[in-house]
Formats: sequence, structure tokens, C-alpha cells
Amino acid sequence: ELDSQLDLHIYPPGTYDPGLPAVARYVGNPEVKPEELQAWEMGWRWQMHKQLTLEVDGYYYQYRNLIMATYGMPYYQGSPGPALIVPVVVANGTEGDAYGGEIALKWQPCERWFATTSYSVRHTALRSSLSDPLDFAGDSLTAPRQTVSLTSGIKVCREVELSGALRYLDNIPYYH
Repeated sequence: ELDSQLDLHIYPPGTYDPGLPAVARYVGNPEVKPEELQAWEMGWRWQMHKQLTLEVDGYYYQYRNLIMATYGMPYYQGSPGPALIVPVVVANGTEGDAYGGEIALKWQPCERWFATTSYSVRHTALRSSLSDPLDFAGDSLTAPRQTVSLTSGIKVCREVELSGALRYLDNIPYYH
């Protein structure tokens, strides 16, 4: 419901106020519009050999009206028990772009065993017109821009596959 409310988290006394517990209360917003995404994707696959396949793909996404949560003005509630209420309100107000691509090489030396290696790059830039205490727009800073992976597996039977992977993520800007 857009006009509902839900208590999400209850924090012990001293977290936000020295003597009272704090409650993060989600408050619905009837003004929220649907999020919009316009996406363009393109890919190419080349079977270089019976056992070797190369894939290259790229994408560009445009996000509009993204829904994010912001904090409202905290207030004290006396009943049913005293607490500091911190409203969490959702609203539209974030937009942005994301683009990237991946190159992958799959090798299948026999019918049951396969190995794949890939490299991907991603760039996201989100902008918010609202205050952003939860750092939603910071998503562009919390995801790795480059990833390298190596996966290998074996098909035990038609319905069962065992696989393992090694993955490298480059620096995540938010954590440095």
C-alpha cells in the first residue's frame, strides 16, 4: 500500500537517543511513480572451434524515476511505549546511466567438462535530487568496475553439475 506504514528496525536505547529505543518506520508515499528503464544490449558469439566459443557483449541503460528511501524528521512517540521514531520515506528522485560489457571464452574439451574465463567492465553514474542519507545514489561507488572470473565444472548427469569459480573484483571506490 502506498499509504501504509511499517516498523522496519528497532534499535536499543542509546543508539540514537540516550534513553529511548529508536524505531525506523517505513512510511508509504502515494506520489511515487513507477521506475523507468530504457535498455540497449548487443552481443556477438563466435564458435571458433567445436570446443571453443568466444562471446562479446555490451549494454547501455538509462534509469529514470528510481525509487529511493530518505529519512524524515525524527519525532518522539509516547505510546504504546516511548520511542524515537525515524520515518523512512520513499520517493522518486534518482536517475542515471550504466554501461559496460563482457568478453568470455568457453572451452569444452569433452562433453562433460567445461571451463570459462571472462572479463567484464561496468560504469554506473546515478544522480539524486533528494537528500540521500542511505547513499542509494552511491551505488555507482559500491560496485566493482572490473571483474575477472574463471569457472570450471563437470556434468555429473543430465540434472546435476558441479562447478567452482575464482573471481577477482577490482577496487570498490566506496571502500577506499
